Amino acid sequence: VAFPGPTKGGPIVASPDGSRLAVVNSGSGELTIFALPDLQEEARITLGGEPESVSFSPTGDTIYAVLRADGSVVRVADVGGSPAVDATLEVGAEPGRAALSSTGGRLWVPLWAEGYVVAVDTDTMTVANEIQTGGSPYAACVTNDLDLEEDDETVFVTDFYGVAKAGAREATDGAREGRVFTIAAADGALDEIRLPALTASS
Repeated sequence: VAFPGPTKGGPIVASPDGSRLAVVNSGSGELTIFALPDLQEEARITLGGEPESVSFSPTGDTIYAVLRADGSVVRVADVGGSPAVDATLEVGAEPGRAALSSTGGRLWVPLWAEGYVVAVDTDTMTVANEIQTGGSPYAACVTNDLDLEEDDETVFVTDFYGVAKAGAREATDGAREGRVFTIAAADGALDEIRLPALTASS
């Protein structure tokens, strides 16, 4: 089973079959699951830890939530029955918006305060790989070429602050460039894309 397209992280997500909506509230620390399309509340679970990001598994029966304040990822099982946390993994300081791989075997978690991205094995809930990116990695998305093979995909992760532009003076228009890290899912090989500053409109 695989997702029908690329995946990304965020505080609200629909299940792959479109039957449910999962929402995390960083202020209350809650995960709420709604039935679609009528938005009937099915479950409300207190996770604590300022949840930042939520992802459904490809089958829709499991949810993964990133807890920014706790520096952890939790797995919520039995989504269609009696959903409850069945595993917790500490990943590092201030994790951001994580994305699942195409078949859900890896959860790619940016660590905003540490300059790392970690790949979590979702079956064992252990860290399978750690990639040092530098900067402040914040939000991830993962490609999906629909061939059920995870290792030929690419993980894109935004750098929250970007980087200083060579020869430019800080605190001026055009002084910084956007940066997106690229990670090869197969071996964690790291590269980056630079995005020039947009021209200010008059």
